[in-house]
Amino acid sequence: MRNKKLSILVGTLLSISSGVACASSEASLGFKQSELNGIEHQVLFAEYQYHVNDYLSFSVHGGTGATDEVTASLDDTYVADLGSDSVVTDTYEQTSKVRYEAGLSLNAKYPVINGWSVYGRLGYIMMQTEDVEYNDFFSVGNTPPADDPESAFLSGSDLCNSTGLEAQCGVSLDATQVTNDYDMGYTEVGLTWQMSETATVSFGRLDTISSGDSYDAFVLRLGLGFW
Repeated sequence: MRNKKLSILVGTLLSISSGVACASSEASLGFKQSELNGIEHQVLFAEYQYHVNDYLSFSVHGGTGATDEVTASLDDTYVADLGSDSVVTDTYEQTSKVRYEAGLSLNAKYPVINGWSVYGRLGYIMMQTEDVEYNDFFSVGNTPPADDPESAFLSGSDLCNSTGLEAQCGVSLDATQVTNDYDMGYTEVGLTWQMSETATVSFGRLDTISSGDSYDAFVLRLGLGFW
């Protein structure tokens, strides 16, 4: 009985070590179309994945925002000077961009058919956004300009949107840069296609599981395996 148990234990250890011996690594480049608290972001990232065996792996990744996303805009239409072509419009935009993103995950996959596998991930993300804000300006409200700002100016109108927010209303139009930090747990499920012995492509859906913030994303990865 003791020899039988020992044989089972040795067989199990050999099986595990065999899985580890077959382990490989994979480097990926990815794109993420995400939404954080109602604001869309596009993120480019690089990922390193260590395969324990054909079914389990660990990943770490880091990335940054690809674009500045406009979160709000406001037109300031006013009379710069009396005379022809004196009505001008300045447009101010508040923006948000992912400054950086970093995370890690435990991954599992199961082959389905013809090189396709389903996968699932359980992970953790940290990120920071950089936001450009015009708090004083936008607190005035998105009031449309007068139909004829110059006539409003000549008639003595005291409407800020007729005479210029900055010049007549004392509203600061200086931009303020604000950084916001986020961290959250997440799950991701999707499909992976083994294009060749070393190349893979995968796409999936990511959702948060442990955060007061709303975050979800569609994720695309192109991977290249190596020993």
